[in-house]
Amino acid sequence: MFSKARFRLTAWYAGVLAAFLVVLGTAVYLVEKHQLLSNVNHGLHVQAGRIEAGFIAGGLDRIIAVSDTAPSAYTVSVTDATGETSRNTAINQSSARAALIEGSDMRTVSAPGGPLRVLSERISPTLVLQVARSLEPEEEALDHLLYVLLLGGGAAIVIAAIGGWFLAGKALAPVQQAFERQNVFVADASHELRTPLTVVRSSVEFLRRHRDEPVGQVPDRPGAPVEHLAEAHRLDVGHPCLQGVEGAPVEQVGRVHGVPGAP
Repeated sequence: MFSKARFRLTAWYAGVLAAFLVVLGTAVYLVEKHQLLSNVNHGLHVQAGRIEAGFIAGGLDRIIAVSDTAPSAYTVSVTDATGETSRNTAINQSSARAALIEGSDMRTVSAPGGPLRVLSERISPTLVLQVARSLEPEEEALDHLLYVLLLGGGAAIVIAAIGGWFLAGKALAPVQQAFERQNVFVADASHELRTPLTVVRSSVEFLRRHRDEPVGQVPDRPGAPVEHLAEAHRLDVGHPCLQGVEGAPVEQVGRVHGVPGAP
């Protein structure tokens, strides 16, 4: 019984901790993912702003010159309204068309080298500037974070289960000791009461056979001393139902005790 209770308490400890770690780990992962993506978006806007400023200052040739100085992590493309590219190959035609209509577009697209974050900006009624950056470093960082969270969470749950088993045992120890003492007390009481109850049962049977005689004149029962009757009487000393029974017929005593067969 106590082993099952200990197991349930341990499972409860581990389950609560596991649920907490899942919620915490998910929150940490999502926050980190959002932060990394925000950093990428900020870098794209910075590069697009530099190149657009060059276009305003010196036209398309200036875009080419400025884009050549962009960090190698960024890819730059300029697309006109017909889909013709003026600088490199169009990174994503869907994003370019959306930017011509909306003025700006930011999305993540698939590419042979991994996912790309693409920013498309309309820099003239017919031209769209596209700046892209690979998300592979961020994906690797998130994968590493997920691995650490899973490993650390699993280790924490195992430690919590071991600690929970120990704490559950400590918590249940007083209850188990009290239960064992109760069992010992019941066994001892059962043993100690067996002889008095036997005497009372024997005395009641003897009284039934002499129900018509006054209590003071009841003869000794063969093979048993009269002290047995006195002992049976002492078991109920002070009982209000026995007040004034001295000298009364045995049948009245039998009625007081509810002896079967007593009239």
